[in-house]
This record gives sequence, C-alpha cells and structure tokens, in this order.
Amino acid sequence: METVKRVSGLKVRVTKDPELKTSAKGVSFFKANAVHDKQDGEAVWLTVLGFKGISKSLAEHIKKGSLLKVSGKVTTKEYQKKDGGMGIDNSLIVDSALVSTAAGLVEIDEFGVTLPANPEETKATTEAPF
Repeated sequence: METVKRVSGLKVRVTKDPELKTSAKGVSFFKANAVHDKQDGEAVWLTVLGFKGISKSLAEHIKKGSLLKVSGKVTTKEYQKKDGGMGIDNSLIVDSALVSTAAGLVEIDEFGVTLPANPEETKATTEAPF
C-alpha cells in the first residue's frame, strides 16, 4: 500500500551526511536520511530527496545534523522484509526548505535559488528558530 501526502513546514534533522548523485539519465539528485520527531515523541525516519536545480543547493547547505523546515510530498510505502515482517519506507521529495546553517537561515526553493531567509539575521545559530 502507498500513500502520498503534501506537507508544509515539516521539521526534520539530517542524520547522515547527504549525497549528491547523478542518475543514469543524467539528472542530478540529492539524497539524505533524516528524522522527524512527532509531538507524541515517536520518531519518523525519512529519505529526503531533491531533484534537478534544488539538488545542488540542498547539497551545498545541508550536512549531518542540519535542521530543516521543508515543504514537499511524503510518500509512505509498506514492504515485506527479508525476514517476512512488514516494513515502512518514507520518502520526502523537497519543493522548498528553510535551512539553519552556521551563517544563519537560508531558504531554498524548487528552482535551486538560495536566498537569505532574513537578510538582517547574520549571526550564526546553533538552534533553529522554528
């Protein structure tokens, strides 16, 4: 079974250094593992993906430990594991992201354009303000 849901403002933390790859058809894509902590304390693990223009900007600004506030499409698929049990795969295709970096907040959109989220905020931040 597969479900698809649009999300806006989903907060995630990247748990592994991301990868920037090129498909066999020459399309660049970004891939990272991340976790979303729900209000009830449950952790939801996601594969974060970005394609074409956004992929390079995501790879440039995101590293292990980065905090993101993203909008995009989450696809959840159930699958059968090798041991016979059921597993769940969650993928998030990013349309836009607000990224907390050492230089401040950066906004990345689906065209790959990076903009300062708030030009007056130039201080480094250790905690995302979202």
